[in-house]
Amino acid sequence: GISVYQYAKHQSVMPDMVVSVEKGQKASVVLPDGSKVWVNSDSKLSYGSRFNQEERVLTLEGEAYFEVTPDKERPFIVKTNELSVRALGTSFNVKAYGEDNDVSTVLMTGRVEVTSNLDRFILAPNEKIVFDRQTGRMNKSSVEDAGHYINWKHHILTFNGETFENIAHTLERNYNTRIVFESEALKKYRFTGTLG
Repeated sequence: GISVYQYAKHQSVMPDMVVSVEKGQKASVVLPDGSKVWVNSDSKLSYGSRFNQEERVLTLEGEAYFEVTPDKERPFIVKTNELSVRALGTSFNVKAYGEDNDVSTVLMTGRVEVTSNLDRFILAPNEKIVFDRQTGRMNKSSVEDAGHYINWKHHILTFNGETFENIAHTLERNYNTRIVFESEALKKYRFTGTLG
């Protein structure tokens, strides 16, 4: 009985596995289930010691791209503070930086279910969900090429009508630098294009 108690006690205090990536860096990992994850700059991905035993649940702060190994018995779930993204076998990107107003998910292949406290959507390839932290609502839209949303994996940044202010945040994270605007008006200008 004591042995079982000690074993159970040891199992319950196993620490979470954490992949923490600093500004200006990127990392790729293979999870215990064989799924592949690319973690972007200034991001943290964590999962418990029971991952791939009873469940496949991860927590994300920042941005990561997932290529999920199919397993119908254990759905793959990525949680942020606001959203839960559930997949069986698929590839998708989740962006949930704390300082950004929006949290987003873009689907490359397969299907995912995205839920918040108020909404639930199923995504098909080349569809995107944007959760607005101010309103608490999600909006679903089609994107021309979901691949643009994962160009960061290849050290390429693609922007589609982004404000200079949002672009500055992205550049600060990716290049571990600080950008200062001399004019507040510049922050609202928008840019579409690719930097690489």
